[in-house]
Amino acid sequence: MGKLIIPKNSADRKDLDACFGIYFEANDWVTNEVLIEKMKDALGLPHQEPQAYTKKTQILAYYGFIEWEDKSNSQSRRKITESGIRFYNALNAGDEKALFSEIINTLERLTFGRNVCGCDSDSDFEPPQIFIRCVLALGYLTYLEYGFLLLELEENNGNIFDLLTLIATNRITGNKPYTSNRYSDPKVILALINWGFLQNDGKVAGNNKIIINPLVLATYADKLQKLKIFNNVIPDGTSTGDEDSESISLDIHNVIYYGSPGTGKSHKADEITNGKAVQKVTFHPDYDYHSFVGGYKPTMDGDKITYKFVPQIFTKIYVDAWKNLVSADETKPFYLQIEEINRGNCAEIFGDLFQLLDRDKDGFSKYEVTAEEELCKYLLSDKAFGGNHPGIENGKLRFPNNLKIIATMNTSDQSLFPMDSAFKRRWDWIYVPIDTDCKFSDFTIQLENGKAFGWLSFLKVINEEIFEITKSQDKQIGNWFIDAQNSGKVISESTFVNKVIFYLWNDVFKDEENTIFKSADGKNLTYTSFFENGVSNNLVSYILEERLKLTDLNKAVPTTTGEE
Repeated sequence: MGKLIIPKNSADRKDLDACFGIYFEANDWVTNEVLIEKMKDALGLPHQEPQAYTKKTQILAYYGFIEWEDKSNSQSRRKITESGIRFYNALNAGDEKALFSEIINTLERLTFGRNVCGCDSDSDFEPPQIFIRCVLALGYLTYLEYGFLLLELEENNGNIFDLLTLIATNRITGNKPYTSNRYSDPKVILALINWGFLQNDGKVAGNNKIIINPLVLATYADKLQKLKIFNNVIPDGTSTGDEDSESISLDIHNVIYYGSPGTGKSHKADEITNGKAVQKVTFHPDYDYHSFVGGYKPTMDGDKITYKFVPQIFTKIYVDAWKNLVSADETKPFYLQIEEINRGNCAEIFGDLFQLLDRDKDGFSKYEVTAEEELCKYLLSDKAFGGNHPGIENGKLRFPNNLKIIATMNTSDQSLFPMDSAFKRRWDWIYVPIDTDCKFSDFTIQLENGKAFGWLSFLKVINEEIFEITKSQDKQIGNWFIDAQNSGKVISESTFVNKVIFYLWNDVFKDEENTIFKSADGKNLTYTSFFENGVSNNLVSYILEERLKLTDLNKAVPTTTGEE
């Protein structure tokens, strides 16, 4: 792992606003020469070195609001991104809700440890997310504490949870071992303060206590808890075939693929587990610990009914993984694949097994838990380990490093059993974005009146509408929400209405105002409107053409013949 580098240039609100305004006004590629002259005028500081002006774009580029035409060229032209446009509009309008939503989107979407324009960083750590997650854990954080934490993580390979415990202990004892270092003046955090996402909350020992804006915390607590503090990004230009899936699986032992419905989360998991030793299960509200691990059940022994321990999916994969562990360094991976993990009560299903999810550097469980009596007896029996074994040594359970757990989570589901933070922090989280450029899902929506519309074009427009109205990406529609590969890449009107329209009506826009569900005369539509005789064809067509401004694919594009 290389060195962690964070932009050190100005996060002053005046500088950021001036720089933002130049790119927003241009809305096109801007050369450094043009930027310098305009920044001189905007700030009234004509005598600074030229690089002092160009460096003022660092923070905006870091958060994805400015992009470079050529990432490898420091003199490259730059322009404002779509995210930057939305953010700047929210800033000028004083729209805190939109402003904070865009920051959350940025923190979920971008990688900050590496591949950042204008910042030659190459690290597994995500600095803004680490700061936020530490504030959630400790209540507040000072710059000195943050600098100490990053330095220990980066240079001394520290454990973040041990470091948090140390910081909390130092606060109680009054011990102050922190000194200034290259990370203790974090401009990227100051920018979040100047944008109102974070706040100063008084001082402790002369240092500002930084907290999360209470409005942000109240609105996005769950999303903040899910922010990744480590990145697992495949470098640009590498293959995305099975070999990459395997490399990910070897490095990550507990991972949850999450995202909007239809993004291909299960496909991502299958790419890793296909052809491998895998046990698959789908969590649901009635699933419990004994369904997962096993328990005594009635069985027939001749003519008699007897009770014996019947192992379930977890115990089976646990035994198989341990039995096939050649050595700590030479392993055959065994996978437990959990679909829809947030639809079950994870606290009840895992019980004290969740402690085993804490992995050491070698991939084995950091802690052990005592097996329940019936489970212990089964594991010691000939049906499992056949006696004392590292997998049940002294009656204790411990994950081997070849046991890997891969789960999927649909962010649009309103789970009956929210995951607690203790459970969530023991997983790596990988966001699966919507791919509106995927050629394999370039389907056609074919209406009964003969009109046709591009599926991916529809997704681009409707997802903008969903975000604009709900201020959330959770319920946006993924490109695989409908898979029309087996129907000639054509989505029929019936399928579109019964799947997409129903989802939008029931799960997305049900309690919202000013949605796409309005007729030409401004009246609210009902879902039954789509099933009234003679209305369905024109109604779907009306929504796609008039409300969403999509173009019928059958309309010929005018061509010129060269003749007058």
